[in-house]
Amino acid sequence: MLKGLLVDIAASGSASGKKSLALAMLIPATAAGIMQEWLAVPGVAISIFFMAIGFEYEFLQVRLAARKRKVLAAWPIVVESLESAALAGMSLLEALRDLAESDQLYVAGEFAEVCRSIDSGVSFASSLDALKNRLATHASDFTIELLKVTNEFGSSGYVSSLRNQTISLRQDAATQAELEAKQGWVVGTAKLAVIAPWLIVIVLSIRPENAALYRAAPGTAILILGLVGSALALKMVYRIGALNLKTRVFA
Repeated sequence: MLKGLLVDIAASGSASGKKSLALAMLIPATAAGIMQEWLAVPGVAISIFFMAIGFEYEFLQVRLAARKRKVLAAWPIVVESLESAALAGMSLLEALRDLAESDQLYVAGEFAEVCRSIDSGVSFASSLDALKNRLATHASDFTIELLKVTNEFGSSGYVSSLRNQTISLRQDAATQAELEAKQGWVVGTAKLAVIAPWLIVIVLSIRPENAALYRAAPGTAILILGLVGSALALKMVYRIGALNLKTRVFA
């Protein structure tokens, strides 16, 4: 699970996964401490701690989705550039350098990092594996694996594979945009419905008599049960609202 989080953090564009993860744990602890100091209701403080973690996870998923959309939007250009370079007789490394020097390409910096890695002595395959982890999309996975195979065994079928992928990517982009537009508002509304009761609990806890009830064992148990129920509800929201699109095969 920790490894998966670090991969997601790297794929979201963060420079240091471990530092980001440490900061992500500090924020919920601080929020819970402030809430405990303010209301002195342990059940609410515990709930705030886990809710803050949930918000951070949601923020990470939003960043991942946004970056994934940008990578997928740029990827047909990447594939077409690789195809043109192959037809022009350029080597794979020259083709990667050409992508790295593109001023308008969203992923140009990622290819520049690959070139720097190869120039520093890291193997071609290892440099591409690092790129695959940073981009983390099914489209980039396929292209990167194709580059690795071509580098090792030769270019037979390389150009035709790139051409077929370009056609597939442009068809998938139109379908995915339509599905995401229809799904987004439904899932967002469901998440607000899960969060709303906790805002009411916090407001009620401001009154001393309500805070005293929540501090008691039955009140704490109700809050913990409510937290578990909210977590299960959110899991159902994610499960029901998940789009059945292409997943990573070469991750």
